[in-house]
Amino acid sequence: MPYKKDHNYKKSMPFFPDFVLKDSIVITAYLIVFFVLVFFFPNFLTEESGKIPADPFSTPEHIKPEWYFLAAYQELKVLPSEMLGLALQIIFVTVLALIPFIDRNDKVGFRDRPVFSSILILGLIMILVLTVWGKYS
Repeated sequence: MPYKKDHNYKKSMPFFPDFVLKDSIVITAYLIVFFVLVFFFPNFLTEESGKIPADPFSTPEHIKPEWYFLAAYQELKVLPSEMLGLALQIIFVTVLALIPFIDRNDKVGFRDRPVFSSILILGLIMILVLTVWGKYS
């Protein structure tokens, strides 16, 4: 079948040079603003606490990890041994990775798998509690 020309072909704009030129102008304007901020106003968005030199031998008390690491951070704070905390986290991630191979049930419903459903709910509650506890401790 021969190629049919689109009836809107004359109304369309070519990608090069029209769209490339417009994108180049926007990228150049962004880079100009970025470089002006970086080179002429380097402290424009920095906090005062960011200007204190780092001391590798003392950690301030107010330092906490981001929210997605708070559960693991709180677990390491609560357990008496760091090795026990790391071992529990490795076991938890390994069990999560192996669940599809352990559970070979044909049923896929949430109610049809009470053991794995309860493990999921308890795990999510534990992560939520540890995250909130880590936030406010």
